[in-house]
Parts: sequence; structure tokens; C-alpha cells
Amino acid sequence: MNTGAALRVQLCEIKRQKIILSNEVKPMAKDGTNRGGFRVGAGRKPKAITEKIESGNPGGRPLTVVSLDSQASELQGEDMPPVREYMKSKQKDGSVLYAEEIYNETWEWLKKYGINLTSVGSFGGASVKRIHRPVNAEGKTIAVGSYMIPLLEKACEENDKISIQLETTATTILTDENGKAVGVKAVGATGNEVTVNAKAVILATGGFGANLDMVAELVPALKGFMTTNAAGAQGQGIKMAQALGAATVDMDQIQIHPTVQFDTAALITEGLRGDGAVLINADGKRFIDEVGTRDVVSAAEIAQPGSYSYLVVDQAMLDKSSVIAGYVKRGFVFQGNTYEELAEALGVDAATFAETMNTWNTYVEAKNDPDFGRTSFAQPLNTAPYYAIKVTAGVHHTMGGLVINT
Repeated sequence: MNTGAALRVQLCEIKRQKIILSNEVKPMAKDGTNRGGFRVGAGRKPKAITEKIESGNPGGRPLTVVSLDSQASELQGEDMPPVREYMKSKQKDGSVLYAEEIYNETWEWLKKYGINLTSVGSFGGASVKRIHRPVNAEGKTIAVGSYMIPLLEKACEENDKISIQLETTATTILTDENGKAVGVKAVGATGNEVTVNAKAVILATGGFGANLDMVAELVPALKGFMTTNAAGAQGQGIKMAQALGAATVDMDQIQIHPTVQFDTAALITEGLRGDGAVLINADGKRFIDEVGTRDVVSAAEIAQPGSYSYLVVDQAMLDKSSVIAGYVKRGFVFQGNTYEELAEALGVDAATFAETMNTWNTYVEAKNDPDFGRTSFAQPLNTAPYYAIKVTAGVHHTMGGLVINT
């Protein structure tokens, strides 16, 4: 189960006792942490005027009236649907949820628990910087999972209305004579049965990305792929709800991630590509806009010789990132004092690799990539030594799940 999601849910305005069941020993990702970033906000801030009207709305909820000027049409790119249609789709009981407002509320909520995500970068497929990440005392980017989850866990432990039971797997949702969910049955670490009675049940169990049999059954083309997911992402929540007659949607929509460490399946954050890294194939050449969407980059990578590539960074990037330093410490990284030396370590043609890197650096300087149309540039990768991580595509995100009514 996705305990991180459960922690976030349970900390929202606790009124009664809440019990979080998790089949994980600790709420972490497969390799101990999420090394990416926390996605909040809509990407751009359209110019808008909002007016809150406290009356004339069911239940006394404030009515938000949003006036959008012509410049708000810039939001009609890949990041969001056209603004007006988006607002209509989020309308409930006469209220309109405005993305920037949601962003601010999320930001303030996280800060309440000591979570400050001050570094903003780009991830694959984003047209603007909108991935928020923490930094350490030295100003270096650090892994968001190992930073945020312990703080959420601490907040839960300090709240006497919350009980966390680890190594406890929920198996059945209990219902009353009217079909209302009133609790769960679970199995503890020793095989003991656990019953939790409640007025309501919140499913915050995540997807099924670690259930590779289920993945392959739904998308046969993914049979044999590795996964970045924690072992708890088995889809139990979906199965428990299906047993009660719940419907599912988009279960075959399973996202793969292009930068999964080739030998261990550890997730290599796509934030590095947003910060300037490039992907080089076994022939020593670039083959795609590295900050394209995950499906596009993954497909291009799978089509390369051996279906893998090398993620290349330099010392300047490492100096700014404790995440990269962590990859070095874990033995994921090849190193060379020159492009040619790194190519030799990778078993790649040195002349071709050096030409590729030198050409890329000129593209960065010119802010123009005539080969693949990349538009996100950071700094040239010209500070020795140079580093590379062998990566391939792996199952990362199951986007389908239970049909909801909100």
C-alpha cells in the first residue's frame, strides 16, 4: 500500500481516530526513498482576478468567481486543458477550484509540518519548471521522499488520534446491511487477524506497479519489465473495492519511466534531465529530446541497441545535488576525467561520444537543439570529471484505478 499517500490523507483536519494499515515495514519507496520531486501547481500562473462570495452557495461554501483575461490562454498547452474548460470541469456545487489557489493551500499545508520544497526544477514533459524539491543546509538538492515522509510520519506519531500499524495488510472492506463501508479486516505480521471498525474507510493504497503479474495481465507488452515501485504497491485496495462491486477505469494505462538503473531497478530521478543531463546510446549518440514525456522517451530508449542508454552529468551538476552523490556512493556511476575516458569506461566509441558531448554543449550555449528540438537547457556539461549511469525503461506509474464520483 502507498503509506505516503495515507499519511497525507490522515493529517488533513483530523476529527476522529484514524488508523492507517500498511503492509510495508516503513513507508518508503523500493530503494528507500523517492528521489524525484513533489508536483504542485499548474505550471504557469495565468493572470486572473478572483472574487470570493461567501453567500449563495450550498452549505455555506465560498463561491469563487474567476475572471480570465486574454493572456490566460497561454495555459492551453500540454500542461493543462484550455482554461475555461478546465474550470468548468472542476466546478462543484457552484464553486470553482482555481489551480493556483490549490497550489498555495498545498504549499502552506506542507510548511505547517516543517516541509519546505524550495528548489524548483523541470521534469519530463513539462514546459515550465514546476517540480518542487528540498535542499539541505549546503543548498544541494536532496531526495524528496526521505525528506518528506519522515516528517509526515512524525506528525502522525504526535497526533494521538492516529494509529499506524505497519506490516498489517488490509484484505477486506467491511460493510453494513446498506452496503456502506464501516471498517476493514486485515492480517498482521504474525498472521493474526485485525479488525478495524469505523464510520468510513479511506482508500489511499496507491497503484499496482509492483504486482508485475497484474501488470503483464493488463498489458502483455510489459511482461518482463522491472519496476521502480515499493513492494507494497500490489493493488490490494483496488481488489478489495472490486469485491464490493466497484468499477475500474483505465487499468491498462501503465506508465513506464526511462531512467531506471539497469541492474537494480532503482529509480533515477528525471529531475537530472531537467537540470541538464543528456541520454547517450551504446553508439555514443543522443537519440531523443531528453525532457520529452516519459512514454516518448521510454519508447525511443527501448528502440536503441540493447534497449538502454547512459544518463550523463558532469561535476558541476554533482556539486549541486546530493542525489547524484548518493548514486555515486551506491555504485551506480561510471566516471571519467575526459569524455574519451568516460566513453572507454562505458565501452562506447570515444570519438563519437566526445563529438556528441561537444556538439551538445554548443546547443546549450545557443539555446537551440536542431537535432531533437529540446527547449529546456541548463548549463553545458563541460566540467570534469564526467559521470554516467546505465538506465533502461521500467514500470513506474499505474494510472488507472477505481471509478470515483468527484
